[in-house]
Amino acid sequence: MLTLFTRLKMIQAIAFLAIPFFLMCAEGEILPSISHYAHYQPMLFAELLTLAGALFLYDGYVNPSRRYNLICAAGLFGLILFPNMDYDYPHYAFASLFFFGSMFNMVYFSSKEDRKYSIAIATVVLIGLAGSFLFNWYSIFWAEWIGMVPISVHFVLEAKGKID
Repeated sequence: MLTLFTRLKMIQAIAFLAIPFFLMCAEGEILPSISHYAHYQPMLFAELLTLAGALFLYDGYVNPSRRYNLICAAGLFGLILFPNMDYDYPHYAFASLFFFGSMFNMVYFSSKEDRKYSIAIATVVLIGLAGSFLFNWYSIFWAEWIGMVPISVHFVLEAKGKID
C-alpha cells in the first residue's frame, strides 16, 4: 500500500518530466535549453524548478538514508538563483551538481542487486547529455529532457519499492 507521501513523490517525479513541456507551451517555442526559459518565463521557470527541487528536498529530509538528495535539491535551487545568461559559471556548476549528483546517487547508494539497473539509468543520462554536448545531435533542451526521464523513472521505481 502506497502512503500519501509516496504517492505525492511519484506525482512530483512524473510532473518533473513535464517541466520542459509546460515551459515550451508557455513560451510557444523550443528554446536552446530549459534554462533559457528563465529569461522569457521567469515566474513559471522558478515555480516549476522549485517544485522539482522540493521533490529532492523532501525525499532527503524525510528519509535520513537519502540525505544525498539534498545536494540534488541544492543544484535545482541554484539554477533558479543563477540564470544561465547572467551567471554562466555558477549556473552550469549547479546544473552539473544536479545531473551528475543524481547519477552518482543512483549508482553509489543502490544495493548490489539493483546497481546494474542504476548504472543503466545513469548511462541513459550520460548518453542524453553526450548527444548534445559531444556530438551536436540535438540542442541542450532535448539533452536535459532526455536526462530527466531516467531520473524520474528511478524515483518512481524507488517509491514503488521496485528498486532501492
